[in-house]
Amino acid sequence: MQNILKNDVILFIFLVSIFTFKNIFIYKGFPFLPLSGLIFIFVYSYYIKKELFKFFSSIKKVHFIILAFVIILLLINFFISPYKIFYIKSVVKYFTLTLLTIIFVITKRKDFKLFIIIFFILIELFGITELFFYKDLKKFLMIIDQFGFKQYPKITGIFIHYNIFGVISSLIGIYCFITFFSENKITIKILSIICLILSFWGIILSTSRNGLFSFFIGMFTFSFLKTNLRTRLISLVLLIIFILSLIFAIKKNKNFAYRLGRAFPAAIKIYNNKKLRIKDFIPNFNKGLSGRQNIWKKGFQLFTKHYWFGIGIGQFRLENKINRTFNVHNLYFQMLIEGGIFFAIIFYFYIIFFLIKFSTSIYYPIYISILFIIIFDNFFDYSFLFNIFTAWFISEIYIYRRKAEGRK
Repeated sequence: MQNILKNDVILFIFLVSIFTFKNIFIYKGFPFLPLSGLIFIFVYSYYIKKELFKFFSSIKKVHFIILAFVIILLLINFFISPYKIFYIKSVVKYFTLTLLTIIFVITKRKDFKLFIIIFFILIELFGITELFFYKDLKKFLMIIDQFGFKQYPKITGIFIHYNIFGVISSLIGIYCFITFFSENKITIKILSIICLILSFWGIILSTSRNGLFSFFIGMFTFSFLKTNLRTRLISLVLLIIFILSLIFAIKKNKNFAYRLGRAFPAAIKIYNNKKLRIKDFIPNFNKGLSGRQNIWKKGFQLFTKHYWFGIGIGQFRLENKINRTFNVHNLYFQMLIEGGIFFAIIFYFYIIFFLIKFSTSIYYPIYISILFIIIFDNFFDYSFLFNIFTAWFISEIYIYRRKAEGRK
């Protein structure tokens, strides 16, 4: 039992399952199972306290000095935050993401590659099935909200917003793409291709531009970084196949064509069978950003008033005065606005630090894609499921970096 609990894949699947199907376990607005999952993370960290101690003992002292400085900044940030409950919620989310990543790192015992690929296939099938057959599933999904009204939520927590499924599918697709080339077992290779195809169509069905662009960025990064000629040629063939599939999807799906067309006018012309010009492939940032520029402008205004220590972690949702805007839709900018200059400098330092450190890992392209994803949204702020996936993928990148360097 102890060995099962101390396996990262078992933990990962357990937590993802809880937060994927959390809508089934909500009664009168109270999320019983998700809350239990969150408590489990903190209790489990006590259970593996010896492993945690060993991990922290291996960290250089300079990082603890920086951590102490961060704690001081967070205390200052707490006292200047007008809405302290949102401060606490946001800090807990970011802290849990860090803690989860460390737990996944220190519990990696065996390579359960086959197991994890099958699980990713199931996740994609759940997502795609819900998109196609939601009306048929609806009658089984009725819950009672906190006001006593009947609600029919999506079956999975992935669909809090369609973009979440899109970016998760993107990261799964890149993982399977790299695994296809890095693994020798034919079973894993076949399943990786199946999962890769499913994740690509998951992105298309979600109509997520962020998911689509991060998917191709990850694939291009792998294709042109530290790969031999044979791998590069095969990956380029796969890229061409996916680009042709993308064109097919644009021609068949009006909603997807017009959403993508906001950023790339060529998509709308392809759908309407019109003649393409070079300028049609130039991104239209004004429409493609979907109003994000207005959010960033408001964020900059708030930053100029509180530039040293920020407006307070988690405070933007209440300070921005823009309807239904929960975050800055850019994590880099959000750290600057809410945390201030000192906090943001530390955040940017570690982004670059891991950008260099992870470069030897075969799964390095996933990190590049994550860095791209958070340019246009901050999913960490409202999707705990995205936090779990990100934590596990980063731990995988870290472990394969150590393997590349010949370390255990």
